[in-house]
Amino acid sequence: MAPSKTRQADLAVKPRRSHRKSRKGCDVCKGRHMRCDETRPACLNCTVAGRQCIYRVITSSSARLPTIESVQLPSPSSCTSNTPSSTTAVSTPPYYEQQGEYTGQSNIRVPEEADTFTLEHLALFHHVQTQMATWLTSASSADFTVQTAVKYALKAPYLMNQLLAISALYLGSRHPERLDYQQQATALQTRALSSFNNAKEQVSDATCIPMFIFSSLLGIHVLHDTLLHRPDNFSMFLDQFVGYLSLHRGVTAVTKQSWKAIKESPLRALIQQIEDAFDDAPNYCQEIEVLYNMVDQSQLNPASIETYRQAVTTLRGTLNLYRELEARGNRPYDAPLAFCVTVSEEYIDFLKQRRPEALVILAYYAVMLHQSREFMIFGDGGQYMIQAITSHLGAHWEHWLEWPNSALGVGNMPIDPLLGGVEDDT
Repeated sequence: MAPSKTRQADLAVKPRRSHRKSRKGCDVCKGRHMRCDETRPACLNCTVAGRQCIYRVITSSSARLPTIESVQLPSPSSCTSNTPSSTTAVSTPPYYEQQGEYTGQSNIRVPEEADTFTLEHLALFHHVQTQMATWLTSASSADFTVQTAVKYALKAPYLMNQLLAISALYLGSRHPERLDYQQQATALQTRALSSFNNAKEQVSDATCIPMFIFSSLLGIHVLHDTLLHRPDNFSMFLDQFVGYLSLHRGVTAVTKQSWKAIKESPLRALIQQIEDAFDDAPNYCQEIEVLYNMVDQSQLNPASIETYRQAVTTLRGTLNLYRELEARGNRPYDAPLAFCVTVSEEYIDFLKQRRPEALVILAYYAVMLHQSREFMIFGDGGQYMIQAITSHLGAHWEHWLEWPNSALGVGNMPIDPLLGGVEDDT
């Protein structure tokens, strides 16, 4: 019997990027063949999955990566951010490799002090000031938004480090032969997390804006590594994606007073632009209606049906936002991020349980990622998710997955995750 089109498409997924194994990771991650971030006393993989984290050998304190313990971070979404305040433990993501083994073309010396910077950092800062607006934020207010971030970063070392980390992440995607950029991105985000933890700042009108920008950049950094540094199989990937959702949604703790301050801050133009697009967007995406039918025809209990209907409604709103931003000539990248920070915890729990309906909804979400694959944060992640979910669920669910698979096109080829949007990156 000839292989199905779904199977053929699944074989076309671009292989994951190669990576070195962690030599000092916990026993649990080693047993599950997952990257371990080596954070102690519990790594992020074990923390997210609720497993007991066990280290066989106690390494020196200098090898430990910092952890943010029970800190409140503001919403990384600038639209429909009305989720209740919450507290989240944020640690260095598990997708980062330890950098001590790097022997590439330059040895990046990262000072331990979060407010001490090198000439390499100045080069990254130059990119932030001159190029970041061309690829990161919505076009009409991009320059002003980036300069606002720089203004606050000059007074908040944790934000400066995360800005530079995103700069290094982007330059690494444009110049994959420069392995030192990935090393810089990892080291700078580690410093950013450590600096944020040491600052122990409370959310207030004075601190909410740099914290808001920091959490936004932290979220997209983790999403990038989740999508483009995929583990060996789909189940492991899904664990990491659920961990990302929990992290990004968990950092949406903003008091009403602080959100008001953010909306009245220099970021108000960007926020208003996205909120206007969200409010004015017509129902572009009729394809979503099939998901309501799927849920209503299920044999699920009323509570589960309501959770799924809410998730579909959230997805429809963000898909409409995506298309409205495009119609207005703006980059639509905020829409996929908005879904991640507004979808309910109950839906995330269903996703963690691998419930088929939750995976189908996720495949529809992945269409936005695929349609924005030129954005280096997303790359080929959307294609991978659609094809992996289709293969995982099998023929019984193919009917409900017709639209996501049609979005990939006939004879779809692997997507280059390193596509960029500017010509001059220095």
